[in-house]
Amino acid sequence: MTAIKISLGKVSITHQANQALANLNHPFSNLLDRHALCDWSEIDEEDIEANRDALTNGGVLFSAYTIQSIRFWIITQEDKSSTTIFLAGE
Repeated sequence: MTAIKISLGKVSITHQANQALANLNHPFSNLLDRHALCDWSEIDEEDIEANRDALTNGGVLFSAYTIQSIRFWIITQEDKSSTTIFLAGE
């Protein structure tokens, strides 16, 4: 079975998320790769189902990752034109 890989469009990262990842010495590309391969990590089953539905019928895709107690979110817009990495609470 071939893994699904979604298009991310233009990728952006907020200043706070970029600074947090730099402080953790964790490249944001690792999070983007997981998101693009539909490894949504720490979202609940309802949100996973929403992502699966979005893959089939269109919709926003999102994922969450926690690195050393810092929670990062990634959202890909419905039209797959852009993806943003940001911190929870931004």
